[in-house]
Amino acid sequence: MVKKVWLCPCSYNSGKMERVFLGKKWAGIYFKRWFSGCDVLFAPSYFELPVFTALPSVVVIYDLTTARFPKQRSEQLSARLTRLTRQAANRADAVCAISKQTKDDLVTYCSIDPAKITVTLLACDPAFTHTQTKRTNTLLTVGTLEPMKNLITIIKAFQKLPDNLLKTWRLLIVGGKGWNDEEILSIISNNRATQSTQLLGFIPDTHLAQLYARAGLFVYIPLFEGFGLPVLEAMTCGAPVITSNVSSLPEVGGDACAYLKDIYDDTKLATMFIQYMTDKTKRDTLSKKGLQRARTSSWDKTARATYSLIRKTHKEHV
Repeated sequence: MVKKVWLCPCSYNSGKMERVFLGKKWAGIYFKRWFSGCDVLFAPSYFELPVFTALPSVVVIYDLTTARFPKQRSEQLSARLTRLTRQAANRADAVCAISKQTKDDLVTYCSIDPAKITVTLLACDPAFTHTQTKRTNTLLTVGTLEPMKNLITIIKAFQKLPDNLLKTWRLLIVGGKGWNDEEILSIISNNRATQSTQLLGFIPDTHLAQLYARAGLFVYIPLFEGFGLPVLEAMTCGAPVITSNVSSLPEVGGDACAYLKDIYDDTKLATMFIQYMTDKTKRDTLSKKGLQRARTSSWDKTARATYSLIRKTHKEHV
């Protein structure tokens, strides 16, 4: 029986010195008071898995985008992050992957035994819920302003809409500043749909939930995802969803989304926009399917699956 689990300090919340110490074997002296009497060590990401303890350990891995797309950031940084991911996944006794896609990538890029990996799907923050809010003619997309989110294809597709739809629909882009975003910002401010396009920046979850609830259509077509929380958030709030048929997104959306097969085909995406913008019945059908799909996920379900893996890891080392 697991009596005590050491939750490794999250790198976003712990001090800089503590984050550095996690990678030093001699730092066990510093952390001994923390994990004394613990049965299992749980690391919420590869950054938090320490090298100085022999406790049975479970680590969560979210994606391998740095291995798949090393040039999206600096190749040196991507190589470092991929190396840290590989080392943590190999060092841990068990790995939580947030999707089957991430599990497959751990096998491919890190040579991890598939039997060591358990897929534990994510869920939404309680802030995201379905409300009886009147939907408006807004096309909503959410994501950090960076190339992996493929915002340029969305903007190009939107500006291909006929004049009557550009006059009655707005494109709302929610997301904080990322990297390599110069082309994105340029095309937002210089296209025939500029007057109908609004860049909102980062928005807290409580306000974002309201945008989902009012959206007539939600679009999310990234190049790759480890999971794809925006799709689940949108479905939970009842927004009809168009997304890309890549990586983990079909795992999240199932048969409840409309899928763009070629993620760079802005002409086909524009056609999909027109089909759904001009047909409320189609939008309502997607909305109902999305709500049903979203009900299959919950943090309680995720927590139970994670704790089951922790117990199994402990049992194998007793």
